[in-house]
Amino acid sequence: MEEIDFFYVMAFVLPCIWVGMLAWIFKSTRSVSKKSTLFIIGWNVLFTLLLISISFFIGETYYRFFVDRTDSFGLSKISQRWLKRYYQPNNMTARDNIDYQLAIAPGKRRLTLIGDSFTAGHGIKNEDDRFGNILRNTYPELEVHIIAVNGINSQTELEILRKLDRDQYEFDIILLSYCLNDIDYLMPETQGIYNRIYDFEKTLGYFGTQSYLINTLKFKWFAIQDPDFLRYSSFVKKAYQEELWETQKKVLNRIRRFSEEKGRVFAVVTFPFLQVKMENYEFVDVHQKLNEFWKSENVLHLDLLETYEPYMGLGITVNKFDAHPNEFANKLAAGKIGAFLKTN
Repeated sequence: MEEIDFFYVMAFVLPCIWVGMLAWIFKSTRSVSKKSTLFIIGWNVLFTLLLISISFFIGETYYRFFVDRTDSFGLSKISQRWLKRYYQPNNMTARDNIDYQLAIAPGKRRLTLIGDSFTAGHGIKNEDDRFGNILRNTYPELEVHIIAVNGINSQTELEILRKLDRDQYEFDIILLSYCLNDIDYLMPETQGIYNRIYDFEKTLGYFGTQSYLINTLKFKWFAIQDPDFLRYSSFVKKAYQEELWETQKKVLNRIRRFSEEKGRVFAVVTFPFLQVKMENYEFVDVHQKLNEFWKSENVLHLDLLETYEPYMGLGITVNKFDAHPNEFANKLAAGKIGAFLKTN
């Protein structure tokens, strides 16, 4: 197995060494009726080292083989291993369990989902538990293509759509999956915040990079201490002030014009941030701005804030350190999106 490496072997060998030394000392002094002070100190030190090394080996084994989860930014060794295990690209480099064709199959409609990690299903092990795959399995008359990349923004989504068009990809129904931090590329402080978060890897040292246990402990301490990790979304709120929001509207307008030119239907679904309860949610006015904008653009818009409101902050994210929608949240989204598309 890939997780069994030199470091793990040494973590196993070290307790064996202490046991061997203790056994040798015990055997060598068994006939001595009165143990010296030096013997007692040495024995206690070795026994303490044995307990520490056994505890470390148990913890290392647990996080190395039995913990399988993500964090929002993919910082920890466990999360990076998760990505390797569950992000399998298809023929169009999209995360999915089927290949995509450029031409629409005869007798089918095509739904192209464009979005970021919320759409890609970060933290969702089985692709069929994502809202896009649920739609595919619920509506077999639809070809559902999930064109989603972790961390992309609205400008990048427009570029991806244009590239698909250059590759002669056929569009039909285009659904933009909008996340509120899709505007972050316009903020001058964004890169600095992300750089500081990803600089976590520079603080690890040898043991932090080799040990799953030490890496996890360091990651948890970092996540708790860093103000932008657990609530990384908060800083983007000010991006929806006039100047940056006006720029974002122009980009979204370009996505709308492209989609209406290349496809038959263009619609938008907006995801709220899910990690805080509704009474503490800071983005209600942002949802109102988005609703007003898409209405002015004559674009079909589904805002999932009302759908998620009863559950926000109550276990609909992947885990404490990953604010992406979990399987239940994806199921809720699929139900609302399916009804929305049928109605319109």
